[in-house]
Amino acid sequence: MKKSGIFVFLFIFAFSSLFFSEDRKKVKKEISKVKAETAVNKKPVARIGNNLITVQDVEKELSKIPPQFASYFNDPKRKRQYVQNLVDREVFSREAESEGYLNRPDIKKRIEDFKKRLLWAEYIRDLSRKDFSKNITDAELKKFYNEHLKDYTEPEKVHAKHILVKTKAEAEKVLAELKKGADWNEVARKYSIDKSNASKGGDLGTFSRGRMVKPFEDAVFSMKPGEISQPVKTKYGYHIIKLISKIPPKVKPFEMIKNVVRNRYINEMRRNLIDKEREKLYAKYGAVIYDKNINDIKVGTAFKGKNPPKILFRRPQRPRK
Repeated sequence: MKKSGIFVFLFIFAFSSLFFSEDRKKVKKEISKVKAETAVNKKPVARIGNNLITVQDVEKELSKIPPQFASYFNDPKRKRQYVQNLVDREVFSREAESEGYLNRPDIKKRIEDFKKRLLWAEYIRDLSRKDFSKNITDAELKKFYNEHLKDYTEPEKVHAKHILVKTKAEAEKVLAELKKGADWNEVARKYSIDKSNASKGGDLGTFSRGRMVKPFEDAVFSMKPGEISQPVKTKYGYHIIKLISKIPPKVKPFEMIKNVVRNRYINEMRRNLIDKEREKLYAKYGAVIYDKNINDIKVGTAFKGKNPPKILFRRPQRPRK
């Protein structure tokens, strides 16, 4: 027993040593990898006086670019151009400052405008960061859900087919054939100029209001299942419509969309908080909006002043290749 016990102990010791030895190798490998990455990150790509711009500095700047555009800078020439732009921005701005540009009224105004936009955005962002999700009860959510049932209701839908022709005479001819018992699908394939669905008997599938032009929509939603319409004129021509079925409005069950309701409720709380803050600040700073004069603002007219108005918000542009 003693010998077997010693043998087991030695086996476990040898196995543990091997295991920890492998583990140490992995740790050393990771440490080496981190050291190598750190060394690369600290590599300078440019220098301005005593200040270095490192690989890591550029990567931080590039991280601000939307992911869909970032790959544009994988090309070495574009990377080099990007670094040059960073250096240019620094040296040209230093020179402009040394020549007194910050004392120019127009630049002071632009800096002040930017400062206000920045502070406004940050203040709103900080308000929005408040955690509204704590202590929200199911009773609150259910109450909110019931108050907005219309928003959680799938609208009435219809399933319909149509035969589209160019003239009223053609439409009346089609209708006459159908009344005599002609097969709808055959007639649709023969006469309909809507080639996107003529081969399928003019089947339009299922749709709700707002999907079709108004004359067509008004006609189809007033029909009964199985009914065939009189010719309906739209900008596309004349339609003969067949209503297959109607699907009544359906309220989505609370439990099925509970998370959707919760997210909307939280967003509503955020908006209410911002609205209250706005009301408080308008009172504090004597801010008033004269609604009766709003419509006097002309949009899209030529600006006749010395300097064109600044655009406050710009859509990000795709980099040119």
